[in-house]
Amino acid sequence: MKKISLQWRLTCIITLYIAVICGCLTLLVYKNGIYYIDSLQETVDAQGEDNGEDTDEIYISIPDDKWDEFANEIGRASCRERV
Repeated sequence: MKKISLQWRLTCIITLYIAVICGCLTLLVYKNGIYYIDSLQETVDAQGEDNGEDTDEIYISIPDDKWDEFANEIGRASCRERV
């Protein structure tokens, strides 16, 4: 069996490494999106289909008494992800 050159070995390793990183980032973004969409589920007022329109628009209304709590939670989560 013929040995693979160093250049091809590095190419294969780097390709696999990039694929793993992309998969992890996709999973991270997906999990965060699901978490924050779930936290907003009570604030969705109306969707385009309810208005007789055929759009994907949604309207989100956050009560004033919950806004500070929501903003602080998002701020803490974004700081944790930066570290």
